[in-house]
Amino acid sequence: MYTTHHFKSAADIDVNILNAIKTAFKDKPIVITIEEDADETSFLLAEPENRIMLKIN
Repeated sequence: MYTTHHFKSAADIDVNILNAIKTAFKDKPIVITIEEDADETSFLLAEPENRIMLKIN
C-alpha cells in the first residue's frame, strides 16, 4: 500500500496524521520519507537551455 500527504508546511503535521498512518498500515512494516516539495517551474527555468526552448528571457 502507498499513500502521499502534502502539507503547506511542517507546522501542519499533527498527531491526527500519525494516527491516520497507524490506522491505515496497522502492524505492517512501513518506511516514512520526508522531502521538501519542489517548485517544478523554478527548477526547470534554472537551466538556460530550458529558458531558450520556452523563449523566456
